[in-house]
Amino acid sequence: MEESSPENDQSRSLAEALGRVVQNAAALESHLRTLAAALIGSKYAAIVVAGQPTSNLLETISALSKVHDQVSPEKRAELAELLSRAKVAYKRRNDFAHGTWAVDPGGAVMSHNSRYRQFDWVKSPVSHAALTELSKELMDCTVQLLVWSFATLPGDISNEAQLRWETYLNSLTPEEREAMIQRRTRGAE
Repeated sequence: MEESSPENDQSRSLAEALGRVVQNAAALESHLRTLAAALIGSKYAAIVVAGQPTSNLLETISALSKVHDQVSPEKRAELAELLSRAKVAYKRRNDFAHGTWAVDPGGAVMSHNSRYRQFDWVKSPVSHAALTELSKELMDCTVQLLVWSFATLPGDISNEAQLRWETYLNSLTPEEREAMIQRRTRGAE
């Protein structure tokens, strides 16, 4: 069993905080996928957005919002601000999640990241406070994008899930489908 020490406790605390960052970033990415599908306006959009990296989703949403009939100039400006925040938060997430963490001579934990075609490391401090702040920012972006989506595209927000739901319903036997209908009917009474 690992011995408890200030170094081990700090490492464990940072790893847990990073886990929350990664979890909240995944929630944001999932909603970006849902929003992109809503802007496309078809249940088949789920196939277009499936597996797309966050950077592609952000670009797709931005491009679609510029031509979408339901997105007013005011709503487009709100969305652009939210997407900008999400992009910055994702870059920070990537630096923390993909960087090599090491303790510098002064005892501070630093994340070392490489950049395309640059030989030197980009170093940034890793702290519980910074990870917690980023985790909150990612969750706030998710919530604000959800609010924006439901206010702006209420009829299209379920597009991304529609194809999965139809596939599920088609996989049911007639007996399973009838049992589901009965359960839902009893609950409505």
